[in-house]
Formats: sequence, C-alpha cells, structure tokens
Amino acid sequence: MSNSKCLDNRPSFLTLHENLRHHVSVRADKTAIIYEEMSITFGKLYEMAGKISAELHESGIRQGDNVGIYLRNHWSYVAIYYALSMSGIVAVPINYMLRSAQLSALLELTNCKYLFTELSQYDQIAATDYEFLPLCFIDERPDKKHAILAEWLMEAASCPKPVANVGINDPMMVLFSSGTTDIPKGIILSHLNRILYFFSLGMQYGIRYDDVNLCTTPLYHNAAVFFALNNLYFGSTSVIHRKFEIIRTFEDIECHRVTNAFFVPTQLHQLIHSEERKRFNLSSLRVIVSGAAPLATTTKEAILECFPGVELHELYGLTETGLITNLRPKDQLRKIRCAGQAFLNMEFKVVDDHDNQLPSGQVGEIVTRGPTVFDGYVGNEEATRLAWRDGWFHTGDLGKTDDEGFLYVVDRLKDMILSGGVNIYPKDIEDAIYTLSEVQDVAVIGIPDELWGEAVHAIVVCYCGSTLTSEQVIATCRKGLASYQLPRSVEFRAELPRNPSGKLLKRLLRDEFWRHK
Repeated sequence: MSNSKCLDNRPSFLTLHENLRHHVSVRADKTAIIYEEMSITFGKLYEMAGKISAELHESGIRQGDNVGIYLRNHWSYVAIYYALSMSGIVAVPINYMLRSAQLSALLELTNCKYLFTELSQYDQIAATDYEFLPLCFIDERPDKKHAILAEWLMEAASCPKPVANVGINDPMMVLFSSGTTDIPKGIILSHLNRILYFFSLGMQYGIRYDDVNLCTTPLYHNAAVFFALNNLYFGSTSVIHRKFEIIRTFEDIECHRVTNAFFVPTQLHQLIHSEERKRFNLSSLRVIVSGAAPLATTTKEAILECFPGVELHELYGLTETGLITNLRPKDQLRKIRCAGQAFLNMEFKVVDDHDNQLPSGQVGEIVTRGPTVFDGYVGNEEATRLAWRDGWFHTGDLGKTDDEGFLYVVDRLKDMILSGGVNIYPKDIEDAIYTLSEVQDVAVIGIPDELWGEAVHAIVVCYCGSTLTSEQVIATCRKGLASYQLPRSVEFRAELPRNPSGKLLKRLLRDEFWRHK
C-alpha cells in the first residue's frame, strides 16, 4: 500500500468529534460538563453523542444536511454539537428569542432538515411554515408524533453509530450574524476553521488541562459556543448556565473553582456593582475575557479591583472572522478604548473607500484576513463577493491605528451620523457620556433634522436612584468634544435593546425615528 493511501485512511483529528474521542481514550472519567446539578464525563458525552448521531441517521438525516438547534442553554446543546460533527451534519444554532416569522426565515434560508428544540418553543415552531419539520424535544414533547431526547439516550450502549468520512474543509456549522445593522446572514464555518480558532484561543488565554470554564452567554452565539467547546477541546471542564444570574455566577465560581470566563460588558457591569460578590471567594478566577462591546476604563478598573490578580482580555472580532484583535492584560489601562493588537495568525489594516491603506490616526474601514475567516454566506454570493475584495474581508467597522499598531474601533460604518455634510462617530460621544458614574448604558444615533439632515440624539440608561439631567449630559460632552458632536437632544430610558450576546441593536432605535421619513 502506498503512503498516500495510508494517509487517506487516517481519521481527521482536526474535527470536533475526533478530539472528543481522544479525550475518551485518556480521560473518560473526567468531568466535561457541569449543568445545574448534573455532571457529565467525557466518556458519557461521547456515548450520548453517538446515540444522537445514530437516531438522526435512522430518521434519514445524512452527511451534509443542515440541522437546526433552537434551544436555550442546556447540557444537551453540547452533546448535539458533537453528534452532528460525528455524522458530518451541519449545525445551525438559532437564537431562541426569535419568533415564528424570523425563525421561519432562517430555517428556509438554511434548508434545515431537522430541528432540536424544547416544549416552551413549540408554539413558535407551530406558527411557522415549517410545522412539518421533524422535531426532537429535549424535555417533553407536545404529542407522540415527535421524538424526545430522553428516549434516544435510553437506547442500548451498543447502538450503532453511522460512520461519516468528515473532511476538515467540510462545513461544521452555520452561525448567523448578529443583525445589529441588517437582517442576519448565514455564515458558513468549516471544521478546520473552528479547530484553528480553538488553537488560537487556547494559546492566547493559556487554557490548561485542569481549568474550569464558566459559560453564561447563549450557546447559539459564536463567542459562547467556542469558549465552551474550546475548553473541552483542551480537556478542561465547562460549567454551563441556563441563563445569566448574578448570584448563581458567584456561587459557581466559588463552588467549582472556575478559572476562566467570557462575559459581555453588560454582565460585567452587573457583577462589579453587586454587593453580593463580597460574600463569595472568587480567588480561583484567573482569566476574564470580554467582548461584543468596548469596556469603559472605569469599568476595567472596577473589574481589576473586584477580581484581584485576574488577567483581563478584551477581544474584537466578528462571527465571520473569529477574533481579529486582543487587548492583553498589560495594555488594559495603558491603551484607552482600544481593541488591541492583531490576534494570532490574523492580519488587519484600515483602508479608504478605494481600499488603500491609511496611515495611523486616520479613520477608515477595518479589513482583515486569516485562517479563521468564514467560507461565505449561505445562498448569498453577492454579499460574499462584496465582503471579500482583493483577498481581504471588509468588516463594515470604522477604525484607526496608532503608532504601535494598536487598533481603535471608531464605529459601525452604518452607525455613522452625517450631519451637515460632516461625519460624526457616535462612539466618541458615547465614550464621553460613559465618564458619568450614573450612566449604566448609552446609545447615540442620528435622528431626522430638516436643516442638517441628521441630528445627534443620545439615549441614556442610568443606575437606579440617579438624578442625572440632559443638561448635565450635554455639559459633560462639551468638555471634550467639538460643538458639532454635541447631542442636540437627550432622553432617558429604563433599558436599551440588546441581543443576548450584548450587542446594541441601534437599528431598532433608529427605526423609531426614521420609520415614517
């Protein structure tokens, strides 16, 4: 037999399920997942994945098919991911907060052949055009015609598993863009793409075999799923929460000696302002990673005070790209409102409208390239072509660099305000407003103005008990901003619309003012 034929018969270790098989061979009894009162070992997780894979095969689902996952966080989410990898089936995790019309659109876009869900979501599914779609419920089922996961997992351990020859360049999953400025797009990500992402994360954050990761953000989202699976990839343990709860977070950090966690800024704000944290021993926490939105300097200082000795990383990236930059611990207080330097094996630059690279200090669009950039949008070759130009992915974000090569994200290109022919970047104004200690959240948008086209409007969320006024907000902005950047109007609200991953949905705010224009 030739060497090439021998190589052709090797298993593809750069896949999710083959990595799990490795851990079973060396640490089958080690805890992989902790969910509420339940602990699952690597061995049990592999067995569960095999049974789910076999049942999907029995249901007629084949390699290359797309299977939706429409769930809140649950232990089975991870087992399903491994099962789909094992069968060469493409995972399509869907935001559990989407309602029937939105759900129907995403199922149609990706042509899902099967759907994992839970009973609480049944009414939304029944209201779609996809009521006929085969369903598997993880908890209870509305009637006997639908499958239930518990029965699958009760099958004999010898239940045969379909063997799929999964290649590293085959699609592993389709994730959806956050939809902050447009409707979500389906983002195709291969096995190799994701495994390289794992390696980069592991080296960047120093993930160890005996680490314990805490996952409190939704498992359909890029960051959450890959911080959870990333730790499993290196043989450590992931503690998964159904939803984010402040006290439960503190309890589990202490109880399970959590070493690393990913939080979005809104979660960190709540944790550091909770008096309850003083009751808990949080000293095990070694690494905190933040993403989805920039952290204010005052927030960073509070994090480092609340979690002494913790390594704080702040990442910037898109679902399409993986991580582009990381602001590392040593630079957190040295570089203000900064996205950091290029992530391992990633490259970026800032360009003008003609894709010419701009010198440091000048604002332009951020473009990037590297091995974790996606393979294309589902059913949208035009959007893929527009995003990829001359080998660079165009992020739609505006940024600038400094003389040390650090990146500063100025704003979303679509969020920029054009007032009287002048470009105004909302992030500059939001940064100024965030310096007020009473401010919990803020969004600056452009609203219709007959004279200037757009006027700057600030929407502010204050902490309970605040007496902050619009005059004080404008006076604070006046200290550090040009006159054309000052808000023409300020309003106060109880909350701002954010998706579960913490990203601000400015398009919803703009729609309130522009809907009838």
